[in-house]
Amino acid sequence: MSNLCVTCNLCCNGSLFSRVPVSEAEQALLPDDVDIFLRDGNLRMRQPCSCLAADGGCTVYDLRPRTCRTFHCKLSKRVEADEIAEDTAVQIIAEIKTAQTSALTLAAQAMGQPAQEDAAPRIGQVFRRLKAMRKDAADQVNEFAASRALIQRDRYDRLVRKHLLSKFRGGT
Repeated sequence: MSNLCVTCNLCCNGSLFSRVPVSEAEQALLPDDVDIFLRDGNLRMRQPCSCLAADGGCTVYDLRPRTCRTFHCKLSKRVEADEIAEDTAVQIIAEIKTAQTSALTLAAQAMGQPAQEDAAPRIGQVFRRLKAMRKDAADQVNEFAASRALIQRDRYDRLVRKHLLSKFRGGT
């Protein structure tokens, strides 16, 4: 596992994907605490992955599903092709994470809630909740903070699209 992947881990922590397809054979190899569910007749592993260690590494690296084995973001491909230095890529990841944290902090502020560090990987859920609150309880929303949150969310999405995924639709 590259240092870039361990530093980033956005594909494992729920920021980029809410679920990962797994086969029955792969499910059998994974620990019992991995949240696997059936959706549209296919097995899925819920993200954030419970096998993601605090240091950003994978605790089941040798047993990880094929999707995890074969996924390489645009940034890691550029590093592997020597188009960009790894330390530059790490700086880009820091910029993406900063935009994500800013968007989430402002969204929490808009909803009158404290910012939660553990909410970072679930940006899609937070912004769906903000959208619903703006519709159903508009008088409880700080619109200035909500507007700023949406600007930061757009910045985060643009950075993810530019550097990590071609067809990113937001943290869903």
